Amino acid sequence: RVAGTVTYFRAGESLILEDGGRALFVTTAQAPFIELGDRVEAIGFPAPRDSGPIMEDAILRDIGPGPQLQPTPVTIADLSSGSFNYNLVSIEGRFLSRVQEPYREVLLLQDKSSLLLAELTEAENSHALQKLQDGSMIRISGISMLDITGTWNTGGPGASAIHYKVLLRSSNDVQVVQPPSWWTMRHIIYIAAILGVLVLLFVGLAIYSRIERWRLQAVLDERE
Repeated sequence: RVAGTVTYFRAGESLILEDGGRALFVTTAQAPFIELGDRVEAIGFPAPRDSGPIMEDAILRDIGPGPQLQPTPVTIADLSSGSFNYNLVSIEGRFLSRVQEPYREVLLLQDKSSLLLAELTEAENSHALQKLQDGSMIRISGISMLDITGTWNTGGPGASAIHYKVLLRSSNDVQVVQPPSWWTMRHIIYIAAILGVLVLLFVGLAIYSRIERWRLQAVLDERE
């Protein structure tokens, strides 16, 4: 039996409880009316998972409403320590790209040399993400989750098979901190193309002017 503040909830599927800096992933078939910030008690069975122990088949009891927890500011490098699994965190990074899939939206962020995936599974809440511009500095808030590709084996998974992602709860978890710089590669190419055209026009006008001077001089010489 555990109790904590709800930081993530999907009715009839799962929720995450956080208390005192520790968080637990709980699966449940119940679909009660629970909001983020509610204090909930869960009774269930511990079960192993690649990302760590979870609680299964939980029965929930809503203790009462409360303020939503504030996310813990971290960096992408901090997540690799494993200390923030299932915790509510906030991360700033440069937005690189967005991938739209049938059942989710995936954002790619970069902080120095580290990359991070942010995932939003609620398709109806993803329209606001379409306005994000590549190169923007954004702040995301969500659940830090260990994502392992493949299965564990006696030798242990390779470093490339283990990474963290952030599970967004809605499009409101994404905030633009700073718009992208105007000096993007596309704009630089446009400016270079315009300058190239202007140079060609200047050279063409210079050649035309010189030809006209030669023609006028030839006419004057002929008249003399």
